Amino acid sequence: MKRSLLLLVLVLASGPSTATADDGTLKIVLSNSPEGKPTKAFEPSVAKIYAGWLGKGILKAGDKMRAVWIAEDTNGAAPANYKIDEWSDTVAKDGANGYVSLSKPNAGWPIGTYRLEVYVGDKLASTRHFAIGKPAASAEKDEDDD
Repeated sequence: MKRSLLLLVLVLASGPSTATADDGTLKIVLSNSPEGKPTKAFEPSVAKIYAGWLGKGILKAGDKMRAVWIAEDTNGAAPANYKIDEWSDTVAKDGANGYVSLSKPNAGWPIGTYRLEVYVGDKLASTRHFAIGKPAASAEKDEDDD
């Protein structure tokens, strides 16, 4: 996968419907549209994968956020645990909502398992595992799932 073929988008004002866990951890929801239903399994034809968050009670103005998209196992299409792309920015206001998205490469999504790691400051705030072209059971259970 070529980095130049992937698009990362940020909106810090609004995003998909998400929630924070009762313990105050950042909850991330994956979907195929900004308002889509949460899912961990995507068809290889999906145009974009969206990851949304709600920062109420979690994010403060000035916090540094970073999202890292990783291809864990794509059956040789990319090396194991290959960093596809990364986004980072500063939170504009307390409790900011937002989402990032990753666009389908021109050659299409390789079938396999992937993950998104979201950091607030230097701390890993949430990890989301997902699969492309495989059943949802192929995506590992995330540590912050209910």
